[in-house]
Amino acid sequence: MIYGPIVPRTQDGLAEVVLRAPERLEGGLQTVVEGLRLGEGILVDAVARDASGLPVLLFLAPPPDDRSVPARVVEALSWFDEFGAALRDVLQRRAVRLDRGVRAIVACFDLTDTTLRRLRELADPRITVLRLEPFQIGGQRDVGVVPLLDHGRPHLGARVTDAGLPSALDDYPRARRFLDLIDRLDPVIEASGDRYRRSFSYRGTALATLCRVDDVVEVRFAGAAPLPLREEADVAIAFDRVARRYLASQRRSREDSGPTSSAERPSGPRGRAMGSTDPHVDQRARRPQPTALPDDESRGQDLVGREPRRHLRPAAYDDEFADSCGPVVEAPERSERRLQSGPDDFDLPILEP
Repeated sequence: MIYGPIVPRTQDGLAEVVLRAPERLEGGLQTVVEGLRLGEGILVDAVARDASGLPVLLFLAPPPDDRSVPARVVEALSWFDEFGAALRDVLQRRAVRLDRGVRAIVACFDLTDTTLRRLRELADPRITVLRLEPFQIGGQRDVGVVPLLDHGRPHLGARVTDAGLPSALDDYPRARRFLDLIDRLDPVIEASGDRYRRSFSYRGTALATLCRVDDVVEVRFAGAAPLPLREEADVAIAFDRVARRYLASQRRSREDSGPTSSAERPSGPRGRAMGSTDPHVDQRARRPQPTALPDDESRGQDLVGREPRRHLRPAAYDDEFADSCGPVVEAPERSERRLQSGPDDFDLPILEP
């Protein structure tokens, strides 16, 4: 059997991948114009609109004809800086704004060392270079994106603190508050994405994606409608959902790890502080076991004046945990609970589902 490439590594193959699905390159990217020529014949393969409505120039660099790409990028950016207003009417009809400049994305299957070095030497934060790696799973074709030059994308496996907020979300305090809560939940949580989104995952389990669409910041969950962060209460609701997914992932991790020795096995599903990353570490002291009393009379005397033991349900734990924990008595007259992680309390209430 003879195997061929999933996508032809040509100009047409690259255009098919980029122009039909530009959101693969960056979240919220939409193609609005194809085949633009400027000034003295400067070729721009396409103009796209990013998640905030700003223009992005798309350049295709098929191997080995990529030597002209650096010059094309520089000339096109310079032309827009000087004459971009000439395209204002055309682009505004496509909901593209020209009030904050323009960026450029170079897409390639592979790039020669000389071309990549020349692009890096430009040291222009407006220029992004992405390598595309097509693949196929179960007959469905897809493409992976490997950043070669990107000032707004965290490195693979980055922690939440290292990744920080995307540059497009710096001016949104609720987005920063949400990111801070995710970081305090567990430092093991990883963050990925680009300048308009951050996706959070815990040991391979997707938790949520924080992104910006036009001027709205929202949190997206798999299988649920996006949740806009319009008020502080929305931040609490979004973080509560993340915490529940995080705890469910920890439970599955314990189940997959199998039985442990009696010295290592936790005393119960609620025996760990939520911030612990080790599924076999018990964070509370073991409860003393009751001792048998000699007869009914002495048993009755021993219990005089003692209150029955009450168990308060820990905040933000799934209902499935409570089934194996015995009777639960809720704290009276409280409509909200607080999530604990180690010795410190989160100062944000966790709302009831």
